[in-house]
Amino acid sequence: MAIVNVQKSFPQALHTMMCDSRETLAITNSGASSVVAAFSFRCPKIMASGYFKSIELWVGAVSGSPTLTGYLYTDNGAVPGSLIEAGSITASPTGAGFVTLSGFTSASALTDGTVYWVVVKCTAGTNATLYYGLVGASSFIPQTYIGKIHSTDNGSTWTGTYRLPAFGFVIAVTDGTDTAYFGSPIFDSKGAKTQTTELLYTNGGVVQEGGTKFTMLANVSFVLKAVSMFVRKQGSPSGDLRVRIYDDTALVATSMGLPPALISTSGVRQLFHFSTPYTLIKGRTYRIVAGNSAADSSSNCYYIYTIYHKDDDIHRSLIPMNPTCYTIYSGGSWIDSTIHIQDGLILLGDTDGEYVSPDFPAVGNVTEDDTVDGAQGTYHEPTVAEVEAGVTFGADEELTGTLENPTDAEIAQAVWEYGNRTLT
Repeated sequence: MAIVNVQKSFPQALHTMMCDSRETLAITNSGASSVVAAFSFRCPKIMASGYFKSIELWVGAVSGSPTLTGYLYTDNGAVPGSLIEAGSITASPTGAGFVTLSGFTSASALTDGTVYWVVVKCTAGTNATLYYGLVGASSFIPQTYIGKIHSTDNGSTWTGTYRLPAFGFVIAVTDGTDTAYFGSPIFDSKGAKTQTTELLYTNGGVVQEGGTKFTMLANVSFVLKAVSMFVRKQGSPSGDLRVRIYDDTALVATSMGLPPALISTSGVRQLFHFSTPYTLIKGRTYRIVAGNSAADSSSNCYYIYTIYHKDDDIHRSLIPMNPTCYTIYSGGSWIDSTIHIQDGLILLGDTDGEYVSPDFPAVGNVTEDDTVDGAQGTYHEPTVAEVEAGVTFGADEELTGTLENPTDAEIAQAVWEYGNRTLT
C-alpha cells in the first residue's frame, strides 16, 4: 500500500498531523553571535501573482522585552541565500503567545515550486524562545513542507537538518486582494504529543474510547484495511487494545486486538488490521477510536497522543482530513474537541481506483442507479443522438452507433452485453 499525501493525489493513506517531538530555540539579540532561526518552504501553486505576506509562530517565553523581525531570503544550497525583503511589521511579545511577522510587499513575489527561507531574528531586547515540533515521518509532509535550521553567528553559518520538517508555523501568501495559507497548525503552550488521560479503560461500567472524528472528502470513498497510531500502556492492562469505526455514533467495525505484551510503556506506533476491509463512504462522518477490550482501571490502561493547536478557521483548515477533531466516548456520550487532534493517526487502504465518482448521464438512466451523486433518476429510452454523442457505458467504452430501445422487462434485469450492443 503506497503512502502519499492526501492533499496532493489519490489517498492510499489518510492521516492527521505528525509531530514526533516538541523543540525550542531561544533566538537572541547579541550582535555577531546572535542566535537566529530559519524556516524553508517550497512555494505551492496557489495564485497567479502572489507574494509572501507573513509567518505566524508560537513564542513560549521572553526575556528583556524582545522585538522579533522576519526576513525573506532566496535558497542557496539548502541554506538562506540573498535577502529579498525585510518585514516592516515586527512583533514585541511580552509573554507566551502567538506572534505574526509581516509587512512584506510585492517585492517578495514568489515563484511556484521555488524554495524560500524565512529568517526570524531578535532585533531588540534580549531573547525570545520559539516553540515548534519536529516530524520524523516526512512521507506525510505536504510538498510545501517547512524545514528548520538555525545559526549561532547571526546567519554567517547554519546548523540543522534542512529537510527535517518543522511543525507549528503558518505562512500567508497574498496577491494584494486574496490571502492563502499553508503550513501546519500552531500548537500552544501545551506543546505537542500531550498524552490524554481520560480514556482507554472502563470507568463506572462505561467503556471509554478516544481518537479522531472526521468527514470524508465529497468526491472519494476509501477502503480502509488497517489503522496505525501512536499508543502506550500504563501498568498492566488485561484487555487487548483495539480500534473501532463508528459511522457517526453507530459502531460498524472493530479491528483485531493487540495483546498488552505488544504495547510498550514508553510509546510505540502500532498497526491495527481489520479482518474485513471497511469502506468509508464519501461525504460521511466517521469516528476512528482506540479502546480497551477489558474493564481494567486508570492505573492499568492504554494511552494515545494528541496535539493542541490554535483553534480558528485558518488553522483548522490546514489539518489533513479536515474537518477533523479529537473525540472521546466518556460517561455514556461522545465529546468532541476542536482544540486538539490525535497525533499520528494513519488510515491505510485504497480507493479501488475511485477518485471522482463516476456518474451516469442525466438521460438514458434506470431508477436503480444514480443520476447525480446518489440521487435516483427516472429512466427514459436513449435516443440515437444521445448514443452518438458519446454516452459511456463501462470503462473506456463509448457507444457511437444506434442503440436498440430496451423493453420494460429487459430494463428490470439491467444486464448489458457490451460487445454486440444488445440487451440480455
